[in-house]
Formats: sequence, structure tokens, C-alpha cells
Amino acid sequence: MRRSTCHPHDPCLSPILTSSHIIRALQIVDANDAVIGPCTDGGFYLLGLRKCPTGLFSNLPWSSSITSQAVTRRLHRYGLKVAQMEMLFDIDVVDDLMRLYDYLSCEPLLAPATWAWYSRNRSLFAFK
Repeated sequence: MRRSTCHPHDPCLSPILTSSHIIRALQIVDANDAVIGPCTDGGFYLLGLRKCPTGLFSNLPWSSSITSQAVTRRLHRYGLKVAQMEMLFDIDVVDDLMRLYDYLSCEPLLAPATWAWYSRNRSLFAFK
């Protein structure tokens, strides 16, 4: 059997996506036709497919609060078995940077370079 592929969806890559998420996605897509990792804003951070049907991504509501749902519905319409990963957040607006700051303030070693950047640039944000 050909190895399935799974690639993060770069435009909305989540800063809290780990190698464990990717490994889990590969395991999930091996047992399904597709796996999607939804974002809290309605997009998705990861989409893994065993095959990509022609037209799958045509005329979808990109960059909206229903993108993940629309992609999932489309996959089902193509008759694909779809599994869902845990929901994560991504960075699109300043409030998302604040959310990441709060997340990393509990465990800065999860992303030490990002935490160092926040530390150097505190004055740019209204951090707590």
C-alpha cells in the first residue's frame, strides 16, 4: 500500500502544532480517507488526504468561520471517511498573539524562541 500523505495547511498553521500532532494525523489518515485539524476560528491547521478528488478545493468559503465545516462536508460528499483532530488556534489577528502569549506564559519552553521574542518586544503589546 502506498504511504498516505499529510501536510499542514500553511496559510493557517497553528503555532501550537507539534510533531506529535503530525504523527497522530499520519496514523489517523492511514485508517481513514482524510483527517482535518480544525482551528477555533473556523479554519483548519492540517488536512491529510489519501487521495485528492478533482475539484475538492473549488469554490469553498476560504478564510471564513465555516471553512473547516465546508471542507469536511465536501469530503463527505465525495464519499470519503473523515476523522477530526483536536481543535487548535492559529494566528490571524493581534488578539491571537495575546492568546499565544497566555498559552506560552504557562509553558515557555514549548516555544523558547517565540517566548524570547515576546520578552524582547513586550512594549509592542498590552501584555498583562
